[in-house]
Amino acid sequence: MVGIRWRNSGEVAGPAEEPLPDLEEWPEQEMLASEFSTVGFYISGHPLSKYAARLAELKAVDLAAVEGRRNGEEIAVAGIVIAMRSMRSRKGERWGILTLQDTTGVLEVLAFPESFGRLETVFKSNAPLILKGRVNVEEAGTRLAVMEARKLEDMGQRPLNVMRVRVELAALDFGKLDELKELFASKPGSCAVAFDLVSSEGAVATLRADQCVQADQELVRDVCRLCGENAVELEARG
Repeated sequence: MVGIRWRNSGEVAGPAEEPLPDLEEWPEQEMLASEFSTVGFYISGHPLSKYAARLAELKAVDLAAVEGRRNGEEIAVAGIVIAMRSMRSRKGERWGILTLQDTTGVLEVLAFPESFGRLETVFKSNAPLILKGRVNVEEAGTRLAVMEARKLEDMGQRPLNVMRVRVELAALDFGKLDELKELFASKPGSCAVAFDLVSSEGAVATLRADQCVQADQELVRDVCRLCGENAVELEARG
């Protein structure tokens, strides 16, 4: 029963405040799904975030970067299927157009009859997925023709041991070192960092950094921006 609080004057002041019940928090996946269904985007995080290290190891391409890939190139991408349209070919076969979302944007993915029939239940799982496909550059834009798809949760999470960064000594300067130091400080974690210092003659010396990092996609991308496209190699245990 709602209590009534009375003032000294005898006037009704309205219902008394009651303490809110102490309820368990929603599971992360349920909370994120509810956020997306309510406002159309994620607020407290993204379902892919906890797989960042694994995606970096798998060399998954950000969806925002697929546009620059060459036609016919086979790549891996990750994301959540946020929309799916079932289509019919002229032969009456079912195929699908998926809208895939990751932390960088969205991409249309084509699932032709063979792959659609084989992977439809995976597409409908509402789980974070890793997909392998072929880049399909068209006049209307770049899409991906999917060949394989798996739930990320089924792939396991092998802990990363070392993030190796290849650095050309001829291109090294103190400004770049300061930027790298700031990047590593912004991503503390359990993955060690090793620099492979390459001289102009091709000799390599390895130097261990004092910092350990969370080697997620964002960090790998930023380090490659400073040191070169293929500067980072991730080594995992097990």
